[in-house]
Amino acid sequence: MNILSKKLFLVLTVCGLFFSCSSDDGPAADTPPGAVVNLEGIAQNEAVWLQWTNPTDTDLDKITISYNGVSTDIAKTAEAFKVETLTNKEEYTFEITVTDLAGNVSASTSVSATPDKYVALYDGIDVESGFYSKTESNGIIFDTTIDGANILKRVFLPASGNEYFWEGTLVKNNDATFTYELEYYGISNGVRDHVADLVQVTNAVFSFEYDDQMRFASNVNVYEKVEGDENFLEGTYSSFLNTTSEDNSSFDEMTSRTIEFTATNGVVLTVKGEETLSSWNNQDLLDEKYIFVKYNSKTYLIENPSEYLAKQ
Repeated sequence: MNILSKKLFLVLTVCGLFFSCSSDDGPAADTPPGAVVNLEGIAQNEAVWLQWTNPTDTDLDKITISYNGVSTDIAKTAEAFKVETLTNKEEYTFEITVTDLAGNVSASTSVSATPDKYVALYDGIDVESGFYSKTESNGIIFDTTIDGANILKRVFLPASGNEYFWEGTLVKNNDATFTYELEYYGISNGVRDHVADLVQVTNAVFSFEYDDQMRFASNVNVYEKVEGDENFLEGTYSSFLNTTSEDNSSFDEMTSRTIEFTATNGVVLTVKGEETLSSWNNQDLLDEKYIFVKYNSKTYLIENPSEYLAKQ
């Protein structure tokens, strides 16, 4: 082999080694990314909530959601998407694909779901410590402080120059309710107006997050669902407020309420045997005038959740 041939052989050998090594560095340009997994379609009211797990490929470009001839591209990091303005009681099939930077498309993953008049569901938790507050349209301010060390609860109700206080402990019962063992009194013009030494109030108490704020639920208007599908508004609900006082018999009362939402959009509220009639419609659900909160395996109805005390 002459000198020129040796040099050419050496160059070809080095180049061959270089390009051979480069071809093994990362996926081939025509290799599609992995498909999404764990895809779920959760039916809602005129909507479907999709959630999934993305592939581990490092060169992703976008996620594409397709249904009924409509395709929507979303961020490559997204793992959830709400498809809205759907028709209730109509089944939809959603396909999700992943595209990488080279334009390769993954295999599709699909799921079907049928939206209906579902009520939005939120998770409740044991009452969270902190300061909660709300100002009503009439100027009345409601403040509540929860001290996590002692489950200490203080309620302040300033209005028209008068202040009303509930101070004491919040004791959890075995049936997921709480009993407030508290002193109740008012202050007018700086002078304490004694009302009751000890009042025990028992009802449902929990926290839930709504509109990016932690809310405090403790009210006779928090209704537990006792009959009907827990996904829909139709059904029967009940609530109670059990109050006893050591020195004021007017506080000794068991107030129970039932409320029924019918499939014909009627509402029947029964308090102490007296009925009050009203109505609801599908827009109430879309506007989340009513939501469900799941707490301790029970489903509670919350009306106008944005009006509940918000943690500051």
